[in-house]
Amino acid sequence: MPRPTVGGRTPAEFALGTITHPDGDRLASLLLERIQQASGPFSERELESWEAAAVYDPSPDRDSLHRDIPPLGIAVATAWYRAGLPLRAEQALERRRQAAVAARADDRSVEQCETALLWLALRMRWRSYQPTLVGRFLDHPTSERARRLGRSLLVLANGEPPTDDLAGGLDPALPDDVHPLEIGALLDRRAGPLAASPREGSRKPPDP
Repeated sequence: MPRPTVGGRTPAEFALGTITHPDGDRLASLLLERIQQASGPFSERELESWEAAAVYDPSPDRDSLHRDIPPLGIAVATAWYRAGLPLRAEQALERRRQAAVAARADDRSVEQCETALLWLALRMRWRSYQPTLVGRFLDHPTSERARRLGRSLLVLANGEPPTDDLAGGLDPALPDDVHPLEIGALLDRRAGPLAASPREGSRKPPDP
């Protein structure tokens, strides 16, 4: 199924080229998730394009929209997993985590990446995954979700048979309760009218 375009540009190009960061980053994340829900996993070529657009920026979240919607880099990593390429997902998350650690003032991004890595380990049933990280999540959980991830990985590492989907409800991508109206809220912050947005460098999206 052909992917949608906006004025000849890919959704990522539209979002990031029309709206300032971090609004554009979150809009691109929303669009990626909605397109994926509507037409299935992205191809490797498509995801490489999305990943290239997911440039890490240590700017802090400014409001609830930024906190509720995962950054594009997290959404892209989740999309790699859904495309059947979990190692690409892990690599993307590790790169983003290292960039956040190097920034020395972006603990939230570090936590987002680490939580997503543990979610990925659960999905893939990777036993004994980064025990130091799992132990930290158990000893000092930053949220109920973090605590559940740590406990579930400990169960997996101990070889205990899971009674249900260990990672259920812990998906780091877009929550189900994020309303489509939030796309409109981000669009309202657009730096300028769509008709006036630059089209240089636009390209036809890759075939799915």
